[in-house]
Amino acid sequence: MSLHIYILRRAAFLVPACAGVSIITFILSHVIPGDPARLASGLEAHEEQVQALRIELGLDQSLPVQYGMYVSRLVQGDLGVSIINHRPIRDNLKIFFPATLELSLASLFLSLLVGIPLGVLSAVYKDAMWDNLSRLGALLGIAFPVFWVGIVLLLVFYYKLDWFPSGGRVDTHLVLREPVPAITGLLTMDALLAGNWLVLGSALWHLALPAISLSLSTLARIARMTRTAMVEVLNEPYITTARSMGLRERKVLYGHALRNAMIPTTTIVGISFGYLLGGSVLVETIFAWPGLGKYAFESIIYMDFPAIMGVTLLATLVFLSTN
Repeated sequence: MSLHIYILRRAAFLVPACAGVSIITFILSHVIPGDPARLASGLEAHEEQVQALRIELGLDQSLPVQYGMYVSRLVQGDLGVSIINHRPIRDNLKIFFPATLELSLASLFLSLLVGIPLGVLSAVYKDAMWDNLSRLGALLGIAFPVFWVGIVLLLVFYYKLDWFPSGGRVDTHLVLREPVPAITGLLTMDALLAGNWLVLGSALWHLALPAISLSLSTLARIARMTRTAMVEVLNEPYITTARSMGLRERKVLYGHALRNAMIPTTTIVGISFGYLLGGSVLVETIFAWPGLGKYAFESIIYMDFPAIMGVTLLATLVFLSTN
């Protein structure tokens, strides 16, 4: 099978996968007790106003009819309108998704930057104290819930030491004084392209704690996978041959062993990126990060069905496309 045919077949799988996710999400979001029309109208609104809004949103119809209406709009590229702020869901996603993408990419970068060398060192010093400490740290990194890590980081580095900010993407006064043009939507990248070093520094400072909190679990998985793959590769005959030829140990490790050991590690990077997007809901809520996760959390609280569907479909597309 050629690569092009394989890619096309995998791309075709996106359609039934997204359809299945949309059906499940639609049903689950609509069985939650509550009335979004009442929430959108306000607690003091008259029943006639609530009923009029319910009819306008189509909430008076049966679930199959409501889903059919949603799909008919979706195939035309219309994700619907938010029940809460009355803006198109597509516009809301354009606003919030870049912040989540920036946080996820930063977390993935930290995971690779620390996880791969940690796995290599553990494999080189197999069963030594360094290896035992590394494996213990990896287990703890996977075991600790992301929201607990975020709260601890805030308690220590913001409340006690006052080294980092409590939340947000950047100091507001800096952006107001020196606005950065939105080129990519990623604030750090836009500030770098604009040469605005003050905003760049502030953005990186705000990004540090959320990225560390979100990356811990992924870092642990990458370290464990790298260690396992490196231990297997280092026992291969070609590694013994390379050493017998007098190659430097650094060349053997990073030029020969790591290149082959990275195959399984690379495989889990795509899956990890999807998990980072999903895990951002809790992190963004804790650190008041104005991204897709925080938007999804608020949409669930206010039962904003179109927003919930839009966020879920976008996350599904990104996760499947990355893999």
